Amino acid sequence: MSKTKATKGTIVFRIIYAVLTLSLIAVIAYGLGVLWHFLEAFEKSQPEIPAKAFIDEIHKNKTLYFDKLEFTPNDFEEKSYAEEYFNELANSINSFTRNGKESNDEQTVYTLKNDKDNIANITVKSVGKDLGYGFRECEVTDIKFGQVATSAYSVTIPDNAVLYCNGKEVDRSFITETGEVYKETEHFYDLGSGYLFDDVYTIDGFVKEPTFTAKNAAGDPLELKDGRFLPTTEKNEELSQLALDCAISYSKFIVGDEVLWTVSNYLAPNMPLYNDLVNFMNYWTYHSSYEFQDETAYDPFFYSDNAASVRVTYKHIMYGVPASVSVDSQLESPTDYTVYLVNIDGEWKVTDITVN
Repeated sequence: MSKTKATKGTIVFRIIYAVLTLSLIAVIAYGLGVLWHFLEAFEKSQPEIPAKAFIDEIHKNKTLYFDKLEFTPNDFEEKSYAEEYFNELANSINSFTRNGKESNDEQTVYTLKNDKDNIANITVKSVGKDLGYGFRECEVTDIKFGQVATSAYSVTIPDNAVLYCNGKEVDRSFITETGEVYKETEHFYDLGSGYLFDDVYTIDGFVKEPTFTAKNAAGDPLELKDGRFLPTTEKNEELSQLALDCAISYSKFIVGDEVLWTVSNYLAPNMPLYNDLVNFMNYWTYHSSYEFQDETAYDPFFYSDNAASVRVTYKHIMYGVPASVSVDSQLESPTDYTVYLVNIDGEWKVTDITVN
């Protein structure tokens, strides 16, 4: 009889133990669940989470925050010109740090960075979904980019021409330097009049390099070379031929195949070039004959109505040259000159010849 009572007591104990154990497990599970949700809510409430997500988002869609870019285009560049710059900027962001100066109890400000620069500041606030336990989901509420990197560009143009930037005419108010005569006019020795001046235009605020074009007074396009528009070229076969004839006569005189008066007949009076020719000593060796090949006279550059320069090129070949000078018994001299001319009393005269 006592054995039966002991067995029943053991069963009751085990049942109670099992109930208590299950209750404890339930309490622990519930507590773990609460703790899990608490930790999850805590994590979602941390401002670093939306900051990381923001960087991922801007990498995937670089134009998403383009309208937040503080950029005022200049008179010659549309805001769309900044898109390429913005894409590169957004793609370069690879880290962020907390901005302690701008952060407070109500907001956290992070500075987005690349390897070199600070790109933008983002503001994170607890304004999102109620996560419970006194936590709210954090969201990026504002973004401020730094100043857009812009550049200034300058171009030089004759003062009688019209400048265009990205297809738009440039007002003379953008001239930053003026009054300097084209340096080539020194070869005219103050003969002629109405020389062109250099005007330097400078325009600031470009995100990408602009396209400059120019036209002369007649509406013809000018050539841009090394940041400078060259003076007007006009077709004038008579003037080009005169420059070529003078240059060839000059080459003949240098090697002893022409007399001085033939060359000087082309020159304007009292030119330094004449004195140079008078004092020239001919050290060229004997040759039996010569010829000129590939003669080319380009269209003149006009520095005023009565002053111009013409580029001429040709090959000056001398035959019967002594073997000590040339094993082929001939000497070929490629020639590239610029001939400067002025109109004096209706007749064009040469003032100078320079080697290009």
